[in-house]
Amino acid sequence: MATSTASSQLRYPKTGLYESHTDYVKFEFFEYQPPFSGEATEGKSADGKKNYSYTSLSETAKPAEGLRSIFLYMPEDIQSAFSADWGDKSFTNVQRDLLRNAGSLLGKGGNPGAFVSSLISSATNAGGRLPSAIAQQIANGLNKVPGGIAGNTSLNDVLGGAKGIVLNPSVELLFQGFGLREFDLNYKFTPRNETEAKEIRQIIHTFKVASLPRLKGVGTLGGQITPEEGTVSDVGEFGKSNNNYITVPNLCQVSYMKGKILHPYLPKWKLSAITGVDINYTPDGSFSTYSDGSPVATGLTLRFAETKLVFGDDIDINKDEAQY
Repeated sequence: MATSTASSQLRYPKTGLYESHTDYVKFEFFEYQPPFSGEATEGKSADGKKNYSYTSLSETAKPAEGLRSIFLYMPEDIQSAFSADWGDKSFTNVQRDLLRNAGSLLGKGGNPGAFVSSLISSATNAGGRLPSAIAQQIANGLNKVPGGIAGNTSLNDVLGGAKGIVLNPSVELLFQGFGLREFDLNYKFTPRNETEAKEIRQIIHTFKVASLPRLKGVGTLGGQITPEEGTVSDVGEFGKSNNNYITVPNLCQVSYMKGKILHPYLPKWKLSAITGVDINYTPDGSFSTYSDGSPVATGLTLRFAETKLVFGDDIDINKDEAQY
């Protein structure tokens, strides 16, 4: 990943910031890299195995053409949140026994069909579970009555109505998955001179361009279909005027910096998509401009979503450096 030079940077404040001891936020823009294009770079997990889920891509992705890096001050609200999806699941005693015994099948292999049939036969014939098996047959029979005149009858309907009992739900909490992190950054710009006002305008335009798709003649499986021959070839004049496709927006690497290194106490982000750019030209409640027309104050809210999941393997709690 190339290091930005002063000439390739946009900054606010324009001066007096980003020295070796200063905390700030750096934004770098990269072209979107299709994960299954064959050109995507594989990442490596903690054990050295290749895995796309671990890939940040910012170290190998191609910088976005025409978009300069942006350096901004630390916003007031810096947060990081991890989410996991856990859900409750009810199991009957029969289900619990089947699942317990299924563990041996998963570990040792075997014939799953014969294994499950044997378990079901033994479970339904057990004295304590016989009422449930009979009640289920009754419920199934009632639900097959033509015209639905018997209603929709469940196992617990039969047990509750006939015996005054229902199955013990035996609820367990099970892990279902986890999601990508999302985060917002809020800024307020108040230019002190015309030069800084123009810098702010460039910063806002850069975020808008990076977050939006572009019209472009893109190839089909690596080439462009020509109207004359109907064959795939390199993108030519026809490709330049072809508006049937649009490019995926650029991605952004957001980095909390302390001087020239990542801030060791703030969250580290993987390459992220810009999901929102909100611009408020009246953040103080009224519209006011300088003589050149530039707003006295402009609010900017940026919303991001990481493109890769964060695993526990990505975090090394024994290192004094920036961690996800």
